[in-house]
Amino acid sequence: MPTDYTRQVAARSFHARHEEADPKSPPVEIAFAGEYFWSPTKPEHRFGEFGRIYAATFGSTPEATRYVINVESIFHLPPDHDNDGPRRALDEEARFVLESMRYRLA
Repeated sequence: MPTDYTRQVAARSFHARHEEADPKSPPVEIAFAGEYFWSPTKPEHRFGEFGRIYAATFGSTPEATRYVINVESIFHLPPDHDNDGPRRALDEEARFVLESMRYRLA
């Protein structure tokens, strides 16, 4: 790994409902915590630019108790991305994690 990887923190939230939940129940808010890494001196390094989702919180309302779970999901950023590329990659990965936990966007 390059020793000079730069780190940027990111977050993304969704309102979703588990596929087994009552359709009349309110959706829960699921927020993902993530980060991006890149090397300013070695942009062509074999690990490239990548992101990681490392936690998710679940809660029904802003005032409700929040439940935090550990999540480890690593994803690569598109090679020729623009400034918005990391956010789009995090969004895509977060949606993948939601679907793998059988949640559907509300």
